[in-house]
Amino acid sequence: DLKVVCKGSSEALLDRISGFAEPFCMVGVLGPPKSGKSTLLRALAGRLSRYASLEGEILVNGRRQQLTYGTSAFLTAKDMFMETLTVRENMYFSALLKLPTIMPMKRKMDLVDQIIFDMGLRHCASTRVGNGCQKGINKGERRRLSLAMELLMRPRLLYLDDSTDGLSSSASLLFLTKLKLLAQEGRTVVACICEPSSDVFHLFDYLLVLGNGRTMYFGEARFVSEHFTRSGFRSPPQQNPVNYLLHASSAEYKEIKTCLQSLQDVEKVDEIGGEITADTVDDLAATYQSSDICSKMSAKIKEISSKKGAVLVNLGRHAGTTMQIAVLTYRSFLYLIRNICHCWLHLIFSVVLMILVGTIFFKLDHSINAIQERASCIFLSLEILLFLAIGGMPFYCKYLQIFVREMLNPHYRVFTFVIANSISSLPVLFLIALLSACIIYFLVGFHPGFSHFIYFFLNFYASLVVMESLMMIISVISRNSYVGMAIGSGIQILFMLVAGYFRLPIDIPNPIWTYPMSYISFHRYAIWGLYQNEFLGMKFGHLSDQITGEHVIYSVYKMTHPGKWENLLLLLLWALSYRIIFYIFLRLWEQILDLYSTYTNKDETSKM
Repeated sequence: DLKVVCKGSSEALLDRISGFAEPFCMVGVLGPPKSGKSTLLRALAGRLSRYASLEGEILVNGRRQQLTYGTSAFLTAKDMFMETLTVRENMYFSALLKLPTIMPMKRKMDLVDQIIFDMGLRHCASTRVGNGCQKGINKGERRRLSLAMELLMRPRLLYLDDSTDGLSSSASLLFLTKLKLLAQEGRTVVACICEPSSDVFHLFDYLLVLGNGRTMYFGEARFVSEHFTRSGFRSPPQQNPVNYLLHASSAEYKEIKTCLQSLQDVEKVDEIGGEITADTVDDLAATYQSSDICSKMSAKIKEISSKKGAVLVNLGRHAGTTMQIAVLTYRSFLYLIRNICHCWLHLIFSVVLMILVGTIFFKLDHSINAIQERASCIFLSLEILLFLAIGGMPFYCKYLQIFVREMLNPHYRVFTFVIANSISSLPVLFLIALLSACIIYFLVGFHPGFSHFIYFFLNFYASLVVMESLMMIISVISRNSYVGMAIGSGIQILFMLVAGYFRLPIDIPNPIWTYPMSYISFHRYAIWGLYQNEFLGMKFGHLSDQITGEHVIYSVYKMTHPGKWENLLLLLLWALSYRIIFYIFLRLWEQILDLYSTYTNKDETSKM
């Protein structure tokens, strides 16, 4: 008698659900939209939101136990992969993350090849998964790859939520046939499925049909149509009662009937039948409770529950932390450099724009007017680089979606992910900063001297690292690339306004704009450091009327403290601070999403 209720509400998402799932069998969970299918699966898998309370017992081999690492796998309809990697590379990196370090590499590769073969993916093993910029494997192959990556741990329990959503009928049939083969190997498979075809329907051994969080049927799949017919549930001729129940309970069904009536197609209206109401669902649930099938299933549930089987354990364990960081770093680096829409466009635009800016400010002299021109060129080139980083928001959001998907069956810690993510992008940012600095520095003719150029480059590099860290935080908050880019642009404009270019630092109004805005703007430290690096030690104007760089920095721009190296250190501290905040947000994000999804489900259920 499983019952799930949102905390703070008396309305049940699931109401007295009972059933069982055995090895060598595949159980299908069917029902109209918002009937409680996903909630049931999450409850069985131990992934129910902390904002939902669960009543009743969930037994594994007749025992109450928490599923240990590798004993179960939970899959959703959202297939998230490193799309610039091939099928085999995704499998290979997944094996390195999930399987223990002491396991021989050859054995890991043999296991990867065997699962690829079992899932029917050998023909596309060397094909990249694909994305909007590159064609790849189809939806059915993506879904089987998602399953294959979880089979590396050889789980005994498989939970699949909306497993055939978005697939064609042939792709759905192939996917569920693969699941049936896995069940026949001794696994227990529980799958939620929407509107199954007749071919798919007969693959299940048992069916659980839900409606409004209640059981309308649980028993052998071959008897479900007969049961609904005996219950007085009349479906249109030549329609399966279960399929008719699922169709007629959908939100679009009433609109379909209205359209057909407008077309005056009376015969077709009669063929599709009437709309299923909440009263019909309640009647079917009540009829099932008094049926012989319900009595038979209840007796079998008691029999199975009374038998104490072995404790379900998996002796496997994670790869070591060092191995996980190395694998995640290399995988992220490959994913990044193969992403043409993010990595290479960012590099190309940076180079092109630096050439344009450099030619506008080509070979500046040492006149008095050149002071403002040099300051403008430094400010413009830095801001261009930072604004280009905002364009990577779709990449960051996609990267986080992959992280969330992998955390459904956690095989590494958040800390490991943050470290690997921080390291993997450093080479690309290094290349962008180096090329940009080389182009703009020598075209314009900034302060001569190798040490000054090195500082100019390091300042660009540190600023890009800070900017990327900030955008990662925004991607966690926004959850949407367009919203993230809007937020990122707004923050950049605010930081730019108080950086000390448009108004002198001492002229920025108090209290908000100076304290705290100008001090939390990392643009301030980048600009100050670049100005100090450029002007200190230089002289401008004619011999009779010269202005020193010290006078420009200390008297004109009023940039006294901190010094240029202290500003660079502060940039690095901001990068570290943003990464720590990113880590904290990721730890809190799962709880926030739990709260959001739980109360969204509650609201949607109340509308049924």
